[in-house]
Amino acid sequence: MRIVSQDGCYDIPYDQAVLNRIGTTISAKTNTGDLILLAQYHKEEKAIKAMEMCAGKYEAWEVTVFKFPKDSEVEV
Repeated sequence: MRIVSQDGCYDIPYDQAVLNRIGTTISAKTNTGDLILLAQYHKEEKAIKAMEMCAGKYEAWEVTVFKFPKDSEVEV
């Protein structure tokens, strides 16, 4: 699966990065050591939900590409 940043600027293989959430920010550290901002939300609950959405798509093998949703597209 590939992960696309919220703004569409980054597209990285899920298996070549470690995703993390700190507060309202979701970023990825790639296997080359780069730190990439994937998404930013106004509320921590939305960031948590977006991470759950990404993990759920990966676990279910529903999609080959997951783009982090915009803040307004996440309901908590």
